[in-house]
Amino acid sequence: MLVHRIEPALTATILPKLGERVADCEDSFCLLNDRETGALRATVADGASSASFSGIWAQLLAQAFAAVPYDGDWRALEERLRTLSAAWTRAVFSRNLPWHAIERAKRGSFATIAGLGLERDPEGGVWSAFALGDSCIFHVRDGRIETALPLADAAAFGNNPMLLSTDAERNAGLGDEFVVHRGRWRQGDIFLLATDAVSQAVCAMNANDPDNLPELLRACADCDDERRAAFFDSARTERRIKNDDIAVLSIEMV
Repeated sequence: MLVHRIEPALTATILPKLGERVADCEDSFCLLNDRETGALRATVADGASSASFSGIWAQLLAQAFAAVPYDGDWRALEERLRTLSAAWTRAVFSRNLPWHAIERAKRGSFATIAGLGLERDPEGGVWSAFALGDSCIFHVRDGRIETALPLADAAAFGNNPMLLSTDAERNAGLGDEFVVHRGRWRQGDIFLLATDAVSQAVCAMNANDPDNLPELLRACADCDDERRAAFFDSARTERRIKNDDIAVLSIEMV
């Protein structure tokens, strides 16, 4: 079988809130290449700061959804979430925790998720995406946002996004809340996957200052890790981006 491997230009950014350690970051991402089809799959997940051990939950979700993307089969996903929840429980409660941390952990954890699949077909390039909450995917062509999902309006970002939980009962009905989309890509297109702080900034800039959007896209794609981190630290210090954990994947189709 002929494999058309997707090999774009990639940069990945993971940063904690200003003044915190990388180990404290509750956002996560995952990148996987399918050896059989050559497809590239990417995810970002944002653990809720108000929840206990949400960074572990975000990491589990990012890895699982990159391996097996959401395809609209909610019953199958519910079963996977139970397995992931059991893994989270083992990871958390195997630790030597003080009593107050145990009580907090018993309330479970929460995270958003967004995933992207990129592949080739006989007619060119195909992309597919799914998202729940306020982690977003942006399809950019010629410096303009063609598609933004699940949110495109900066005002739509708030303190209560849809979240996947370690508690199965809290996930009831969330299958209808997933946004699923398919489209086509061509050489030069850029895909940006980002958790809420950067996603909100992208949406605001696209609406209010679109001429400077390319600068933000270039910063996300900068291959110099220190320069990229400095840009985000400066943007958060100046409140152009909310001071929050950051996970960003920049994928340019070359």
